[in-house]
Amino acid sequence: MPGVRDVISLQNSKAMNQTPSKRPAGPSPIRPIPGSWSVSRSLTVTPSCRIWIGSFLLALLLLLPASAERISWGSLPGQDHVTSLGQPLNAGFQFELGGFTKGFVPTAQNTADWSRHWIPVQRTRFNPDTRWFTALVHVPTQNPPLESGDTVYIWGFSGSESAGEWTLFRSERWVWPKANRANPIPLQWFVKDATQIVLGSIRLADGQIRLTTASVTGSLPPVTTWTQWLSESIDHGGRTPTSEDAVDFVLGRDPSMARAATPTRWLQPSLQTRSGQEFLEIRVPRRRDRPVRWRIEVSDDCLSWRPASMDCEVVDDGPEAFVVRQTAPTSAPTCPRFLRVIPEPVR
Repeated sequence: MPGVRDVISLQNSKAMNQTPSKRPAGPSPIRPIPGSWSVSRSLTVTPSCRIWIGSFLLALLLLLPASAERISWGSLPGQDHVTSLGQPLNAGFQFELGGFTKGFVPTAQNTADWSRHWIPVQRTRFNPDTRWFTALVHVPTQNPPLESGDTVYIWGFSGSESAGEWTLFRSERWVWPKANRANPIPLQWFVKDATQIVLGSIRLADGQIRLTTASVTGSLPPVTTWTQWLSESIDHGGRTPTSEDAVDFVLGRDPSMARAATPTRWLQPSLQTRSGQEFLEIRVPRRRDRPVRWRIEVSDDCLSWRPASMDCEVVDDGPEAFVVRQTAPTSAPTCPRFLRVIPEPVR
């Protein structure tokens, strides 16, 4: 019949073989082979068929998140995400997919402990031109960062330990899957699906999903390793690393920005008076989310350097600065004339 829709109807042959009821004239249905299913031409799907198909699809949907080959995560493009002050997010904002160690539950009150318990999976940077962030991560078959079934979060952050802008959110469906190369459909984890916002806010505004970060002070952001920083800041820039990159790493400077004609004075030497005597001291600005080892050396002629194991002491290793001071006053004959501090990024 013109305009009639073909619908596959699953009917048990036993029911088909029962005494037929009176039906209107028309083509006879296809008589099934005993013990098989049949295909007929009808306008509707029988209720039992709808229940069967619905149950099958529900079971399939419940099974899919348990295993996957890839996870696509991020936000939708063109969204006006802003900071706690209402400023648009810039390229300094990064978002990281990951989870926390077992037993730790992040809250807005324990942000100082987040970094210590955080298990990173993948990081991506916010693009202010397209106004979104997005990434695709493969689920490894060996040594996965998280165990299957672990809760997964997205942590967005910018700034330093002393002053930052953060957000943390998740969905009830975001649990770490088992690796399954036979499942080519990526899991979709996006801002719009978030059901639990630990920090910041996500709401519908002017027809957009707007993410707003929160101001955080005195809390360490996710750790950035030297290898990760090189990949993000140097390798993508297509240039060879230089000796000054370690300084950029420690200070949190952007190496893609042109440096001034004269080198930036990042070591801050001074003479500190103690009990009427002067001691040489060096203060090094730093970020604790950039792991480094400090090599402290002294010299008498600025040509031959030796470890300052007995000549210096660390007087401060705080969140914003590393401070070292000579143990002998400058007036002492045995006091070395020169002192230097060299950061060695942890790889």
